[in-house]
Order: sequence, then structure tokens, then C-alpha cells
Amino acid sequence: MELDCFEWAQLYLVQHGVTEPHTMGLIQRILRPNDTYVDVGAHVGFVSLVARQSVGEFGRVIAIEPQPYNCEHILRNWELNEFTNLILHVAAAGPESGFVELPQQATTDKSRLSLEMEMPDALSLKFTVPLVTIADLMDQHKIEAVALIKIDVEGFELSVLRGLRDRIKDVKNVIFEALDEGVGGRERNSAV
Repeated sequence: MELDCFEWAQLYLVQHGVTEPHTMGLIQRILRPNDTYVDVGAHVGFVSLVARQSVGEFGRVIAIEPQPYNCEHILRNWELNEFTNLILHVAAAGPESGFVELPQQATTDKSRLSLEMEMPDALSLKFTVPLVTIADLMDQHKIEAVALIKIDVEGFELSVLRGLRDRIKDVKNVIFEALDEGVGGRERNSAV
């Protein structure tokens, strides 16, 4: 992976070689060759690369990431690994389709962007991206079933799940992040 050590989450990856090891292990245990994986809040693509190793060259990885800086890194990291069965949507996921305005973030923190809460490193500059539903993406890509969806969207997880609508029956597993608001939304707890 090509990582930017000015951004804290990428520096952590350089230092430790992995992020959220329990979640990574769970993803590797769940996904099988030929599966479809959806990564909502893909950051710079680390988790999508782990998932791609599990689903193999005939599986599919769909990444959804609203931060343009992160999307550039996702594409570069996929290119470095010569993976072609990955699809990136430069968008935010939510309960309905439309457009959303998001704040630019400080150079040191491009990993926490939220539609639900104010972010500590938000700048006054704004950008607009499409808001998509996972159900619509599944229809667009003719996906009959999803083995796993990982959702890491800083407090907006329930809204993303609502965007599955009746297609939730076609999803076997969901991993999401739940923020503990008692600690300023900074403590992370994964749930399945």
C-alpha cells in the first residue's frame, strides 16, 4: 500500500501493519472465494484489499467513500496490487439518493467524516458528493447477494442500513461501528 504518514490512521497502518485486527480476522473468516463484499466508509482501501484477498479474482468488492483524497488513495492502492474486480463509488451512503455537502478535513485526519455529527477536524471548506443507497448499488451492479457489508460512517450507520430497504434479505452479514457517545464519540466498538 502507498500510505501518507501525515494522516494519523495511515501512520497507524505503517506502524502496526494492520488496523482493527479483530475486525480484519472476522472479515477473513466470513468471506469466501466468489463472494461479494461492500465496504461503506472505505478510507484508503486497506479493508477492501483484505476483503479482495478473500473473495479472489472472481469475487467482487464494492467500496463507497465520500472523501476525494481517500478515493485517490484507494484507486492507487488497488492499482499497486493489480486488482481489477473492485468498484469504487465516490459517494456517501445513506437512506435515500441525492447529494450531500461535507466539510473538508485537516490533512492529519481524513478518516473521520460524518453526516451525523460534527467532526473535530472539519474545516470551513465544503464539497458535495452523491448520496447513494446500497439497495440501488446492488441493483445497478446486478448483485443478487452480498456476503458481507462493513459500515464505518461515524454515527450514520443506521441510516446506511435503512438504504438497504427490502434488499436487506439479500445480505448475509453486516459489520458496523458503534460509537460510544459517553466518550465524545471517540471510543470504537464493532458489532456484527
